[in-house]
Amino acid sequence: MIFRIEYSFLGNDEILSGGFLYLEYIKLHNKNIAFEPFYQMHWNEVRGLDRKYAAGANLRWTALVKNKTGLYFGVGSLYEFERWNFSGVPDDLLPTNQSNRNVERLRGNAYISFKQSFGDLFDLDISGYYQPNLTNFFKNHRLARSFELTYNITKYIGLRLLYQNIYDTAPVVPIDKLYHNVNFGITISF
Repeated sequence: MIFRIEYSFLGNDEILSGGFLYLEYIKLHNKNIAFEPFYQMHWNEVRGLDRKYAAGANLRWTALVKNKTGLYFGVGSLYEFERWNFSGVPDDLLPTNQSNRNVERLRGNAYISFKQSFGDLFDLDISGYYQPNLTNFFKNHRLARSFELTYNITKYIGLRLLYQNIYDTAPVVPIDKLYHNVNFGITISF
């Protein structure tokens, strides 16, 4: 389970407000293949994402586990519901009708994930995702990448630097297709 809340402000201005909840269960079928059902909930008020719910499942292939290195590939599908408002849209792009936009989609999901531990002090996690809309595979897709470096203060507490970007070929509301997020935080593991 991963849970994160982001909220920053400068004076009366909200800089970033969002977060997510991610739950997954990995059921090993043999040494290299796992069934991976998941559920996620996101919100990002600055971009205009009021809420997102997604549920799906992947088959995960463990390509490499050696010493403190892991390489994983996954493929599957997901259902998502998103509700967008226009809080992240520049004024010159605001439409006349600014009512919320709700979308439901079936998406494919493919990912690659590289994990490396450097002794007990540092953990590195680099991942990339391709999520096509199943009705328009190549013209309506989302690409996402993340780079996470954690300094482990103790076995349970760490400092984390996270960079993420998302490229969406067809945003629901007229926002930038490319979104970057850099975040520094504390991790608690148990």
